Amino acid sequence: MGASAHTRVELVLERDRLAPGDAVNGSVTPMLPVWAVDLVRVESSPAATLEFTVASVRPRSDGAFALSVPEDAPPSVSGRACALVWRVRARIGEQPQVSDPRRTLEVECPF
Repeated sequence: MGASAHTRVELVLERDRLAPGDAVNGSVTPMLPVWAVDLVRVESSPAATLEFTVASVRPRSDGAFALSVPEDAPPSVSGRACALVWRVRARIGEQPQVSDPRRTLEVECPF
């Protein structure tokens, strides 16, 4: 599960389906400039798409990272007009950019 993007940074997730409270484990290409790895909640509606950074961590020197999905995280959902999805973003700079590598993951309902 990898994706190449800006500055040839590869973002790899061990799993793309998780439950609230699980850890998102993965890696980014070591030795390339990654400012931070973020867990992002993306809410889309006809009016707007909003992104909220829920957790953030700097990758280790080997590129590995772990982010916790909050215990109260709502599940991923998609309807005809609205959606809530979760993404992991490898931020190349201090501020997020559209070109930052991203991977979508599914947060499952715990029941």
